[in-house]
Parts: sequence; C-alpha cells; structure tokens
Amino acid sequence: MTGGVTFPQLIDNYYEQARGLVDGGADMLLIETAQDTRNVKAALLAIGKLEREIGRTIPKMVSGTIEPMGSMLAGQTADALWTSVEHAGLLSIGLNCATGPEFHDRSHSHPA
Repeated sequence: MTGGVTFPQLIDNYYEQARGLVDGGADMLLIETAQDTRNVKAALLAIGKLEREIGRTIPKMVSGTIEPMGSMLAGQTADALWTSVEHAGLLSIGLNCATGPEFHDRSHSHPA
C-alpha cells in the first residue's frame, strides 16, 4: 500500500521516528492506524534495531484498521495481522474503528 517506497526505506524512516520519540522521553511506542501489515512489520523491525542499540526493550503496541470489506486496505484480515506480529512481544494489539460502529455491531442496528 505504500507506493514508491522500498521496505528498507520504510524501516529507516520508522527507525528515525522511533529514535526521536525515545530520545525525547517516550515510555512506549504505538504503531497505529495501520492499514498494511508491511508497514507494521517495518516499524517493528525498526524498533527492534533501536532496542538492540539502547540495550533495553521498548514497550510497543499495534492498532490496525479494518475497512468495511472486513480486512485492512492491503487485504489482510485481523487474524492475518495477528499471525504476522504475535512474535513481537507486544504490550497490546487492537483495531480501531475505521468502519464505524454500525459495522461492528449489526445485531443492535435500529431502523431509521
């Protein structure tokens, strides 16, 4: 989904952001509104590089975005996202509500 950017460039850019946040005093990092597992994986690799450099674990969380068709924009399902990141030692993983509440709880829909 990230056109014109290589995977190594993604890692480098996420590393720069993570480094700045941690140097500025951030206690944890949130990879959020992720619409493509490729970006999440690049961010996690960048954070892993930073963790090795500073010699400590940085608590990290991921928040993915599921669209009305039931998957991320790049086509991964919530299950596929979890499978891709379960090894990363995350503090949390969640989904934000790009689809709106009506998509998530159709059992309580009200007639107009």
